[in-house]
Amino acid sequence: MKILLSFMLSVLLLGFLVKPSLATSDPLSVSNNVFGIHVIDENDLIDAAKLVNGNGGEWGYVTLVIREEDRDTSKWQRIFDKMRELKLIPIVRLATYAEEQNWAKPKAEDVDSWVIFLSSLNWVVKNRYVILFNEPNHSNEWGGTVSPEEYAKIVRVFYDSLKDASGDYFVLPAGFDVSVPNSKTSMDVSLYFKKMHMAELGIFKLFDGWSSHSYPNPNFSGSPYKMGRIGVQSYNWEVSYLSRFGLSQDIPIFITETGWIHKEGKDKKVLGLSSETVGDFFKDAYNNAWNDSRIVAVTPFVLNYQDKPFDQFSWKKLGQSEYYPQYDIVQNIPKIKGNPEQVENSTFIETDIPDTLISDSTYQIYAIFKNTGQSIWGENYLIDIGDFGKSGEISRTRPLEDAKVVFSLKTPSKPGVYKVELQLTNNGKKFGQGHEFAFKVISPVAVKVKAGVWKNDTNNFYFGVFDGSQIIESMEVSLSENTNVELKNVVVGKKYKFGLSKLYYPTKFETVKIDEKETEVDFGQLISMDFNGDGQFSIHDVLEGILHPLKTLKVLNIR
Repeated sequence: MKILLSFMLSVLLLGFLVKPSLATSDPLSVSNNVFGIHVIDENDLIDAAKLVNGNGGEWGYVTLVIREEDRDTSKWQRIFDKMRELKLIPIVRLATYAEEQNWAKPKAEDVDSWVIFLSSLNWVVKNRYVILFNEPNHSNEWGGTVSPEEYAKIVRVFYDSLKDASGDYFVLPAGFDVSVPNSKTSMDVSLYFKKMHMAELGIFKLFDGWSSHSYPNPNFSGSPYKMGRIGVQSYNWEVSYLSRFGLSQDIPIFITETGWIHKEGKDKKVLGLSSETVGDFFKDAYNNAWNDSRIVAVTPFVLNYQDKPFDQFSWKKLGQSEYYPQYDIVQNIPKIKGNPEQVENSTFIETDIPDTLISDSTYQIYAIFKNTGQSIWGENYLIDIGDFGKSGEISRTRPLEDAKVVFSLKTPSKPGVYKVELQLTNNGKKFGQGHEFAFKVISPVAVKVKAGVWKNDTNNFYFGVFDGSQIIESMEVSLSENTNVELKNVVVGKKYKFGLSKLYYPTKFETVKIDEKETEVDFGQLISMDFNGDGQFSIHDVLEGILHPLKTLKVLNIR
């Protein structure tokens, strides 16, 4: 009876203590490129992209380590922005700092500074993948001691603070070393997991995904087909074992460290495989052991490490720009284009839509929006303006950059007051801050055209309206005391250049502001002295008149 009561109490406590995972995006609900790599230096990101996105892939994964003393917002934002351009998804492992021969224990009082720093970054995708430290079942990873109770409490503190800051934090546990025994400097993970559970009931229900160090042991040289706890499928054992403590069997899995050692390192005494064999083993593992529908990413350790103790894990040759064969083998494995969810957002800046427009007219309008999301705008991004027209595609716009979008606005034929909303879209889906405005539509404006001509030569004049170098309207008119034309496609209150021309008359221009009620354009006296017909009067017309007197007399006496 006591055992039953104890069990029931544990279940009740579990319900109260466990917070549900908040609004992270399921990375397996969309097209996902499982290939990844562990990177130490940001200068290796281009080669990382060529590797994990090679042969048809996009949006592969990169595991990065951020140390406590390296929390430089400008530096890491630069790295994230570069990864955005390269279509790489960051998985960030938190680290403290070296303290003699150990990594210092993280402190609960440091969580706020971590959250502030991580939240200061514009992440690459919606899910902010964060790993809470590294292999704490090794004493040198936990201040010289092994304490699953302390780690469980740190997990709780970090989890709560990260989730309070944003539901987009995708919290992963440290990867554990599943191969070490109980000793003065290590603890078997099965015991470690049990002690974590006892210290914080429901701790394994918190995680959004599971981080695994599925190394091919023993000696980082095991078979890519080996099953069980020790090997490239240790993730499967971990998840299965932890189901007794509440870990979901369907939890997304991230193999954030794995890899075989090769014999091309500095220490030739270390027994390792040829790099060709390592490449073949990776190919076999990706096709078999890691071909699991729960696996989100596999990021082997490490792309480039030029010195001991990890030079024999390095995919890059020592002191060279070339890579070992394993790089080419994995690069050439067919991959898919990932489609991770990104936060789409925008802020409206300004538009030049006038307050009053003319009915049945078309206007070229611009609007400026700031990219305040994560994605890079470009193809398939448009402005939705409802039934009033459409826009061209938005030019390539990175986060925090402004996009000036030009679109055609078509006014209704019926005068009145209309409302329209400017709204950005991606593949037809609206996002970001829209801008609603009202404008008045009036009937075409009346323009009175005045000009003096010789001997009542009033027919066949051409009247044009220009906005800069662009012609807005063009029509043939006959001049009289009451020559009136109706104009569309103009803006009330705006100045336009008006032109009047006819063969043998120098073209005259006048700049006048459009008035809603009546606009008058007076070209003054027109003189038919453009004898060479180039639209202007100059010395060339004088020469033309002298050389061709009969033609000149005819022009001067046109009737």
